[in-house]
Amino acid sequence: MLASRLILAASLVCAFALARGEQIYASEQCRQESAVLGLEAERIGAEASAALDQAGPSTGYGSLNSDLKRLVARSRDQGHRHCLAEFLRLTWHVRFQQNDLGSSKALLIEALQQFEPEERLSRQRNLVLGNLSYHQVMTGQFVEATQIIREMIAISIELQDADALAANYYLIADAYLKLGEIETAKRYFQYSIDPYTPSDGMDYYTGFSKLATIDRIQGSYARALQRHSQSLGYFQSEQSYRRIPARIEIARDHLAMGNHESAEQFANLAWNDSSAMLEQRIDAGLVLFDSASRQRNQSEAERLRLALSELLNQAQAHSGQRNANIIQELEYMTISARHFAARNELTKVLEVADETILLTQRISADVSRSGVNAMAWASRVDGIAQELAGYLWDKKPIDLAQWIDRLQSQSEKSNDQGSLGGQEFELLEELSKLERRLVDQQGLRTSDPVRLEQEMRMLAQSRDAVREAYVQVHTKRMVTKPMPARQYRSASTVAFVPAKDEILIRYYVRPSISIAFVYSDRSVVAVPVPPLSLISQMVDRAKQVIRDPGSPDVRPALRALAALLPLAQIRASDVRRILLVTDESTFSTPFSAIDLSDGKQLYRPLGAAFELVEVSHLESYGQADQRQSTASPGIAIFASPALSSVASRSSDGATKGWLHNLPKLDFSLAEAMVLRGLFADRPSHFYVGTEATAENLLSEQARSARILHISTHGYFRPDLAHVVGLAVAGSAKDAQQASFVTQSQLLSQPFHNALIVLGSCDSLQGQRYRGIGSYGLGQALIEQGTPVVVGTLWAIPDASAANFMTRFYRHLIASEGDSGYAMTQARSEMIMDRAYAHPRHWAAMTLLSRNREIERKLLPASPGVLSDRLEMNSVGKRQKLRVSKMMN
Repeated sequence: MLASRLILAASLVCAFALARGEQIYASEQCRQESAVLGLEAERIGAEASAALDQAGPSTGYGSLNSDLKRLVARSRDQGHRHCLAEFLRLTWHVRFQQNDLGSSKALLIEALQQFEPEERLSRQRNLVLGNLSYHQVMTGQFVEATQIIREMIAISIELQDADALAANYYLIADAYLKLGEIETAKRYFQYSIDPYTPSDGMDYYTGFSKLATIDRIQGSYARALQRHSQSLGYFQSEQSYRRIPARIEIARDHLAMGNHESAEQFANLAWNDSSAMLEQRIDAGLVLFDSASRQRNQSEAERLRLALSELLNQAQAHSGQRNANIIQELEYMTISARHFAARNELTKVLEVADETILLTQRISADVSRSGVNAMAWASRVDGIAQELAGYLWDKKPIDLAQWIDRLQSQSEKSNDQGSLGGQEFELLEELSKLERRLVDQQGLRTSDPVRLEQEMRMLAQSRDAVREAYVQVHTKRMVTKPMPARQYRSASTVAFVPAKDEILIRYYVRPSISIAFVYSDRSVVAVPVPPLSLISQMVDRAKQVIRDPGSPDVRPALRALAALLPLAQIRASDVRRILLVTDESTFSTPFSAIDLSDGKQLYRPLGAAFELVEVSHLESYGQADQRQSTASPGIAIFASPALSSVASRSSDGATKGWLHNLPKLDFSLAEAMVLRGLFADRPSHFYVGTEATAENLLSEQARSARILHISTHGYFRPDLAHVVGLAVAGSAKDAQQASFVTQSQLLSQPFHNALIVLGSCDSLQGQRYRGIGSYGLGQALIEQGTPVVVGTLWAIPDASAANFMTRFYRHLIASEGDSGYAMTQARSEMIMDRAYAHPRHWAAMTLLSRNREIERKLLPASPGVLSDRLEMNSVGKRQKLRVSKMMN
C-alpha cells in the first residue's frame, strides 16, 4: 500500500477524511522546522487516531487537549507555520470528536492561513481542506463544503494521486447523499472504492457501507443488510469505532423490512454504547423512536421523542450553526408527525408542518448555490410530507394542499448569469467533449462488452471529475432568489387561484397516499386517485399501446387513465383550460390522449376538448410578467442538422455509436421551410443542414429570438439519465462529423426566448427524483427562466412531429401567441385527419409553462397576420371529432 494512501476515518453518519499517510507527511513538514515539534506532532496524531479507532470520541483523549494548547502556543511563538498548521488541525480533530463543533472551525481557517499561495498543492494543506469540508457538511454549510471538495478533486487529479481522489469522491458523495442527489452519490461512492478490494480494509469498507445505504434508499433491503453486515464484520474484527454506525445502519435495514425486534436490538447496542458520539446516539435514538411509533407504542415513543429533543438541542449548541444536523432534524420531525397523528394531536401536527417549512427554507438557497438540483432537495424532504399527508388528508385536506405548496416552493435561478470566463469556458468545452464521447460509446455494439464497460466507467468518472470542476467555477456567478415564505391557513390565501374558465389539478401520489388537489376560482377540493402501483401500471400500459399502431387495446388503456381525473370538476360547463402540476408518477402520463368517452361513443380525447398546460413554479404562474424581455420579435429556426457521412462501422467491425447511426430528418427540413414562410413578415434566423451547429444554436441571435424552434434528434437513456442533449451538425473545423450539444452547454448561457420548442425525441425526459418528477432538458430551461417550453414525452415519427408543428404554429400566429389554444387546435386537426388520428402522432407533445400571461400572448399582433386570423371557436362548442376506424 502506498505511503500516501488515505484511510477514511468515516462513520456512516459523521465522517471525515483522516489520512494517516498525509498526517505522517504533515509531521515531517513540521520536523523540518523543528525536530522536537515534529516528533510531538507524530505522537499526538497517532494517539488521536488510536483514541478514535479503539475507544470512540468520549474517551481516550486524556491530556491531548492540554498538550495541544501548549504546542500551538509554542509553534506560534517560534514562527513554525507548518507545525502550527498541524497542531491547529489536530486540536480541531480532538474537539470535533468531542462534539465541540462551534469553536473548532476557526482552528482550520487559521491552519489554512499558514500556507503560502505556491503551496496550493501541498498535501498538508489538502489534509486541512478535507477536514474543513467535512466540518461544513456536518454543520449544514453545503455550499462551502462542496466548493472545497471540488477544489480537492481537481488538485488530486493534477497530482495524479488516485488514493486522494478516491477519498475526495467519498467526501463529495456524502454531501450529495445528504442533499438528495442519490444517483450522483451512488456513482461517486463507487469511484471511492474502485481502486480497492476488500483486502484493503478500511479504504474499501467505508465506501462499500455507503453503497449499502443507497441500496436501502432504493428499496433493495436484503442487499443493503448483506453489505452492511459484511462491513460490520470487518469493523468488529479490527475493533474499530466504526462498528457503532454500522450497527445503526443494520438497524435501519431491519426497520425497513419490518423486523422491529432486530432493528431495536442493533439500535440499542449503539444507543447504550458509552463511546458513541452524540451524532450516533441521535441516529440510534431515531431508529428506536421510529420503531416505537410504527408499532403504536405511544408511551415509549413519547419518552424517546423527549430524549431526542434534548440531544438535538445539545448538538445545535455544540455546532454553533443554525443549519447543523438538518438531516437528523428532518427525520425527527417526520417521526414526530406520525407520533402526534397517532395521538390525534392536530395542533402539534400542524406545528411540525410549520417547523419543517422553516427548516427547509433555511437551506433551500444554499442547496441551489451548491450546484445541486432543487428537485433533489425536494425529494430529500418528501418523507415528512408523506407522513403528514396521510393524517391531514383525513382531518384537513385543504391545509395539506397549502402545506405541500409551501414545502415544494423552490429557489429560482436568475436568468442573468453573466458571461462565461476563460476557465469556465475551457472546463465546459472539456465536459461537453467527454459527454459526447460517453453518448457515442453508449451506442456501440462490440464483440468485447467487458472491455467496453470498463472504458465506459473510466470515461464516466473523467466526465464527473470535469463536471465538478466546472460546477465549482459556474456556481460562483449563479444568482438565486429564494421563494418568499407564506404563512397561510385558509383556502382564500392559496398560492395560486385559477381563472373562472380554469381548474388546476395538483397530483400528490406516494406509496401511502394518492390525492389530486383540484383548485378552482371558488374552492380547493381533494379527490382520491388510484394508488401509486396502479398508476404506474396504467401509464406504462397506455404509453406502450400508443406507440404500437397495431394494438387493439388503445381505447381501453386510454379510458382507464380517466381514473386520474376529477371528472366532476372537469365537466363543469365553464371549464375550458386544465392546468396540471404533476409528480414522478404522473409526469409522463399522456394526458392529452385520455379518453373521456364511456367506450360506446366516439373517441373523445381530453387534449381536444380542453387546453392542457403543465405548470411549473405555481407561485409565479399567475403573476404579471415582470421580465424585462430582451427577445426580438421574430423566430430562430434550428432544424435538420447535417449528420455524419462517415461509415457506421469502424475498422474492427464494431458498430459505431449513437451519433454515427442517426437517420436524416427529411420532414424536419420541410417543416423548417414551412415555418420560415409562416414567419415571413417577422425577423427570423434560419439554421439548417451544415448551419445547424452548436455555435449557431448557442448564438445571441438564437437565444434572443422571441421563439426558438429546435427540430433535431434528442438523446435520452434511462441508464445514463444525467446526460441529455441534442444532435447538431459538425463545426466548421469538422463538418463531416455529427456532433452533440449537452444540457450543460445549453444552460451555460441564458436563453431570453419567450417560447422554446424542443421538437426532439424524449426532450422532457431526464434524471428522475423520487416522488417529485423528471429533470430533463425542458424542465431545465423552465428552471433557468424560459416562460414556455413545448417538448415531447417519448420518441415520435419525424413526419408526425413536422405535421403537428406546422399546425401548431399556424394557430399560434393566428391567436397572437396563445400557446395552449394552438396546441389544442393542432391536436384536434390531427385527430380529424385519418393519417394522423392515432395518438402516437400527437400525444407526446406537451406544453410546460411558468407564466400564464406570457403563455397566452407569445406573439404581438402582426399587420400581415390580422387579416388572415382564424376564427377562434370556444373549445366547449367544438363539433364532435371524427376519428379513423382504427381508433373506433
